[in-house]
Parts: sequence; C-alpha cells; structure tokens
Amino acid sequence: MERDVAELPLLVHKNCIEERQDRRISRSIRARSGL
Repeated sequence: MERDVAELPLLVHKNCIEERQDRRISRSIRARSGL
C-alpha cells in the first residue's frame, strides 16, 4: 500500500506526458488530413 502511494506521482506524471504526446500526434494527423 505504501509503495503504491509512493509510485502514484510517477504514474500521474507518465499519464500527463502520454496525454501531451497523444494531443501532439492527433494535431499533426489533423493537419495532414487538412481539417
């Protein structure tokens, strides 16, 4: 339990990074398809 709490910030940080990458990728895909 304590270990999970210690790992939480890392998981949240990882999710934020992945979300940012997803947004950048979808934006470039949209730009390529001319929308």
